[in-house]
Amino acid sequence: MSLAVHLHIHLHHCSPNELSSDDSSNVTMHDVVGDDSHFVARPTYKLSTVIFALVSDHINSSDTEAEQNTPTQKMYRAPALLSALILTLALIANFLTTAEGACFLERGVTTPGEHDVYTCLRSKELKKDLDRLSLDSTKLVNVVFREGKLIKIERETFQKLGTKALGISVVQCGVTDVDEDAFRGLLELKALVLRRNRIAEVKKAWFKDISKLESLDLSGNLIRQFDATIFDLTPLIQEFEISENQLTRFDVEAMKSKWPKLKKVGLQSNPYEWAEGVKIVEYTNLHPSIVKNSYAAIDGIRDTYKVIKECQHIIAKKDDAKELDDCVQTKLVKAIELPKLLEGESSAEPVKPTQ
Repeated sequence: MSLAVHLHIHLHHCSPNELSSDDSSNVTMHDVVGDDSHFVARPTYKLSTVIFALVSDHINSSDTEAEQNTPTQKMYRAPALLSALILTLALIANFLTTAEGACFLERGVTTPGEHDVYTCLRSKELKKDLDRLSLDSTKLVNVVFREGKLIKIERETFQKLGTKALGISVVQCGVTDVDEDAFRGLLELKALVLRRNRIAEVKKAWFKDISKLESLDLSGNLIRQFDATIFDLTPLIQEFEISENQLTRFDVEAMKSKWPKLKKVGLQSNPYEWAEGVKIVEYTNLHPSIVKNSYAAIDGIRDTYKVIKECQHIIAKKDDAKELDDCVQTKLVKAIELPKLLEGESSAEPVKPTQ
């Protein structure tokens, strides 16, 4: 029997318990959300389950013929099995990438009847998928959208959730724009995750109704600046992530004073200006338990910290970014020729020839 036929049989005859949902999505097969008869939950099957079934069949079928095989024929069983496994993986990958999107509801995640999670995978219409969610028996809900094609989060998209929204997560959905009133009315929202999108601007209007926010994740976007007034609008923040963006400046001092409850922050992998980078390195050194990946180099700034500090003492205009950059670049060129300069060591005196 061919592997393609095996794949067809296993996907149609395995029980729901054998074909479990993707672990990362925290979803269940027991709740199909909405009254629309065309809306059917389609779980993403575990690769391990299908691969095990296919490979087991291949091994078992081979074992029945093992006694009839010559030693030379047996030598070719391992490569054949490897080829079978590669083909199986290719078939499953094609199945997963062509699978339609689906939404799932998991009830009582922390406390029965208290906290539900609504997850949508590969969504193309955010509001339409949200409309399928019934809130009649829900007290608190986390809404998760992953790997979709959403482009823009429109005005009042989440308004129907109201005070029942505990967390909103839109991850890797290609979002480029979020309306100023997208989170209007979410007065009890505690967590907002917009990771791995293409958002270029963080609008302070987002936060006018979500002052109870405790966790904000904006990592992996195209953000160029972060308005310091947002610190005042979100005084309860405990976790903040804005790494892997395009920030050249970030007000660390304002963050320290306005977010006293901060327990974790990610600031790395941004193209900071030299002076800004120094401030972040110094904050990192003073608060290693708070700064995520605090001992990782911040785009090379940690490695050139001494050079930057030296230039700050040398240049005439302390706030002149161009003059500071010229000084640092000059010293870095010299450092290539004299690596010890980075360690703060002076160059050795030339050795005088003996008489």
